[in-house]
Amino acid sequence: MQALPPRTAVLVSAAALVAVLAGCSDEVSTGCNCCCTPAVDPTSQAVWVAQGTRLTRVDPDDGAIAWTRQVTRRTPSGLEEITDVSAAPQGVWVAWGSGAALVPGREGRPVRVSWTPRGSHPTLATAGGRTWVATGRRVIALRPDGTTGRVVRFPSAVRVEAAPGAIVVSGRGAPVLLDPRTGERLSAAVIRRNPGWRAEPREQRIVRLDPVEGRALGEALHVEGLAAVVETAAGAAYATASNNHLAVMRLDADGPRIAWRTPIDPG
Repeated sequence: MQALPPRTAVLVSAAALVAVLAGCSDEVSTGCNCCCTPAVDPTSQAVWVAQGTRLTRVDPDDGAIAWTRQVTRRTPSGLEEITDVSAAPQGVWVAWGSGAALVPGREGRPVRVSWTPRGSHPTLATAGGRTWVATGRRVIALRPDGTTGRVVRFPSAVRVEAAPGAIVVSGRGAPVLLDPRTGERLSAAVIRRNPGWRAEPREQRIVRLDPVEGRALGEALHVEGLAAVVETAAGAAYATASNNHLAVMRLDADGPRIAWRTPIDPG
C-alpha cells in the first residue's frame, strides 16, 4: 500500500481527491503486494519493512537493520503472513488475516493485538495519529490498548489508504473519505502538493518530479525489480525492489541516486 506523499496543504473537494487517487492507482497495482512495501513513521525515526511473517526495522540514515523479528500468529494451516504495515505515533501496526498487532519501535515485540473479522487481505492506514484496518466489508478503528473502536460497513470488500487528514476507502465505486478520528464520512479532505517521486514499476524506473509543476526532473533512476516508492512528511523518500530478494533503499534527491540499499532476508 502506497500512502499519498506529503504536499503543501490545500483544501479540495472529494471529487478532486478521487482524481488524484485514480492517477496513482495504476502504479500501485503494478508493484508487489503490501508484504514488501515499507511503512515509514511520521517522524522518520525508522523504516518498517514486512515480508512474509517477518517485520524488520531499518535505520533511515544509513540503512542498518536495527532488528528483525517474526510477527505473526499460528493457525491450523500454519503461520499467517503479514498483509500490510502502517506506522503510527505509538509504533507500527501489522495486519494478517484475522487480526492486527501494535509493535513499538524499541522493543520490537507486539504489545497489543486486536482481533478482527477475517479478511482475505486486510489493509492498514494511519492518518492524524489514528490507525484503521479494512477487512472484508468492514473498516475498523484500532486503539493502542488493543481494543477496536468504530466499525464502518460497506456493501462490498474494501481497502484503505492514508491521505493527509483522511482515511481513503476504495472498492467498488468512487473512493469514500473517512475522518480518522471519528469514522464519519467527509465531503472534502486536506491533501498536499504534488509528490516528489513517481514509481514506474513496468519500466523499472523512478522519476524525480518538480513538486510544484509535477514535471519530470533530470534522468530517470533505473531500479531493477522496482515495487513502490514511499515519501515521508519531512521529504525523505524510500523505494522497495524485489528481484529474487527484497531490498529497501533511500533515495537522494540531489542525484537522483540511491543513498543506501539494504537487502531484507525472506520471512
